[in-house]
Amino acid sequence: MPHLGKKAPGPAWWATPRVLQQLRRDPIALHRKMHDRYGDVVRISFGFSCAYMLRRPEHAGHVLRDNHTNYDKKNFDYRILKAIVGEGLLTSNGEIWRRQRRLIQPAFQRERTEALVPLMVERTEEMLARWRDAGDAARDISRDMARLALEVVTQALFGINAGESAAEIGDAFRALSRRAMDRYGVLASVLGFLPTPGNLRAKEARRRLRAVVEKLIAERRRRPPGGDLLSKLLEARDEESGRAMSEQQLRDEVTTLLLAGYETTANALSWTFYLLSEHPETARGVEAEVDRVLGGQAISVKAVPNLNLCRAVLQESMRLYPPAWVVSRSAIEEDVIGGYAIDKRALVVVGIYDTHRLPDVWPEPEKFDPGRFLNSHRGPAPFAYYPFGGGPRMCIGAGFAELETICILSTMAQKCRLRLVPDQTVQPEALITLRPRGGLRMTVEWR
Repeated sequence: MPHLGKKAPGPAWWATPRVLQQLRRDPIALHRKMHDRYGDVVRISFGFSCAYMLRRPEHAGHVLRDNHTNYDKKNFDYRILKAIVGEGLLTSNGEIWRRQRRLIQPAFQRERTEALVPLMVERTEEMLARWRDAGDAARDISRDMARLALEVVTQALFGINAGESAAEIGDAFRALSRRAMDRYGVLASVLGFLPTPGNLRAKEARRRLRAVVEKLIAERRRRPPGGDLLSKLLEARDEESGRAMSEQQLRDEVTTLLLAGYETTANALSWTFYLLSEHPETARGVEAEVDRVLGGQAISVKAVPNLNLCRAVLQESMRLYPPAWVVSRSAIEEDVIGGYAIDKRALVVVGIYDTHRLPDVWPEPEKFDPGRFLNSHRGPAPFAYYPFGGGPRMCIGAGFAELETICILSTMAQKCRLRLVPDQTVQPEALITLRPRGGLRMTVEWR
């Protein structure tokens, strides 16, 4: 252990089973409890290994940017995620990650992303047309946003209209996300290979997801090559061997891009519409801005910079409910953070949700106040706000997601407003991403 660092405070080793059970039941509450009791750096022992929970912006910056070469993704969290998406861009390390990042990066260049604005608008308007046809019944907005985001990402990145497959993809990811959290239970982590009902459901969800991904790939192969990302993945050849990407690697990358490409957008929009429903004055301000800037026309790339309140609302929504609520790494070598020793190969968990609610960083942190992002010319300090992570492994699709959410929000604000169904308890469910627990039932009021 580094001689300059002292041992971080935390619960006694014998309390670990209880901590794991609390983590499984309510991870957000556990994080808050640990930090309130022990401070900004918390050590949790797991026998011969340990984990550290962090929440300060400077600590996040140290792990994700300043000393990122000492931290990789070879840990329990990413082993669980690999069971869902395989060895894709999100979970890979080293040269595999660098090669895939170089290959995928061009698909998210600004010019390509901006060219997708008409597609984003078209898919949103198609969804609104379905809503009109369905009548006045309350809708689960979280499911609608998931389907919409999946339709956009499959068309934008793969040149394919997912159609009815979007619902199946979303259902499979939801089932696997819930099962992933179960693995943090003491018995579940030990008996994860047994044919229990939960394990069998997860196996079936993985089978359905793989079948849909293979169907998407096969459909794209039947069409002429194009400029979409999936075409580029199919055409890619290894620089040394000249071999094409293996079927397994191709499936893993497509699955990863599906998950990353829709989860962030769907959850960010769901929470945004919830917050606007709870704050009608801000919702009216968004409608007024959209009417003034767009003048009844579809959003264009040129109009995006002028939608300042829309952008601030989305940013404040992702501050309160960051879709990726934590990010984890494993320490390759010993380190010191905040004066505390970090063990070699220890799991380091950076709480984005916790950072975004620090009262000394964000005054009245529980309050929904888009003005935080309107009135600050310099913006928040580094790693005070990082819903897409940070450093070299920052989300590759951050710009895509930001543009997509502002296009969808502005298009919907032109046509309708959403109202939360009364007597509904809205709580975040911290799975792989931060979702509204049990969905988000809302009614549509047409403008």
